[in-house]
Amino acid sequence: MKRTIIVLKGKQNSGKSQTLFNLFDKYTSLTNVCIIKNRTKRSKKEFKLVVFIYKGVVIGITTYGDIPKMIKKILKELLDKYNCKILICACHNTVKSLTAFTRLNKLENWDINFIQKRIGNNKAEMNSS
Repeated sequence: MKRTIIVLKGKQNSGKSQTLFNLFDKYTSLTNVCIIKNRTKRSKKEFKLVVFIYKGVVIGITTYGDIPKMIKKILKELLDKYNCKILICACHNTVKSLTAFTRLNKLENWDINFIQKRIGNNKAEMNSS
């Protein structure tokens, strides 16, 4: 399976991190999920990383995607230490952040997908999917 990175990009305070928390909550509410690592700081509305297995696939989620140096460090940890096949993260719409992802993609040949986050009611959006 080719490794996939899904990047939720958007303006500051558009709800990217909250959307990823909602996604994590939705997965962890399922009975067939095995959580491997959980380093969350919900009080700060960010989490460094969460790794879990769903239907045999190792998935990693992080809200740390705004600082290019941190992007490389966190993604390498998720890929090398936990062997994630799917990575889901957030980043600002800055050239530096987006360039960091595209550079990593060229080096590692990952399937990378950018999704534009618009401001909205996250719980309603998550419940409708």
